[in-house]
Amino acid sequence: MDPAHPVIVNAGTGTHDQIEVNLGGGAPCTAIVEQNDEVNGIRLNPGGTLRVAAGATLAKSQVSAVTNYVDITGTLDLAGGALLSRAGGPTPAQFRTMITNGRNGGTWNGTSASGATNSSLAASIPISDGVGYGLGSEIAPSTIGGFSIGANDTLLRYTRDGDADLNGSVNLNDFNRVAANFGQSNKVWVHGDSNYDGVVNLADFNALAGNFGQTAAGPDVFARLPISGINGADKLRDLLTDLT
Repeated sequence: MDPAHPVIVNAGTGTHDQIEVNLGGGAPCTAIVEQNDEVNGIRLNPGGTLRVAAGATLAKSQVSAVTNYVDITGTLDLAGGALLSRAGGPTPAQFRTMITNGRNGGTWNGTSASGATNSSLAASIPISDGVGYGLGSEIAPSTIGGFSIGANDTLLRYTRDGDADLNGSVNLNDFNRVAANFGQSNKVWVHGDSNYDGVVNLADFNALAGNFGQTAAGPDVFARLPISGINGADKLRDLLTDLT
């Protein structure tokens, strides 16, 4: 596989396919999923990158104990897309470690020999965005890309910082999560921890305020949503006064 020419992957219908990138090592290479797709196994070897393009969802199904795996020692690049990992796959804590590796201090271009989830889209545009994650029971959407989300499934998706409930927009529901957890430690994305430091604080609030009313709508389009009952970031800061 020529690293300068990524391979477009389309597993088609059904759930018995596997994606393995950079089998046997060698020069770095990239495979790209450009449409909603479902597979039974994902293995990203060192030097291998699997990119899920803007608007696409890759669902990792649970079908067979023999071929059922998510093994990432390469890089998962959520370049505007999403990964839905069914119950029984990596835990949210394991995904958090890989996302932290890929976040790379906020540059979102990190890699790691132990696996990384980054976003080439977040790395390339000057807005406050990245990859969020959460269990189905902790997030707002019940479907994505035509796939249902179970309570114990884990969703990873590219979105704006502050989108704690992973519905793709930053709104009052996200503010309420930040407010409820403000000043607390041992918190994660769905609690409002957008910068992966484990604490919900002013940095997270500022990220939410800067994105309030915004939605991630693809690689080049970020639409302004109406804000019901709140007049922008200044009003949000007023609402935070009682918390600080």
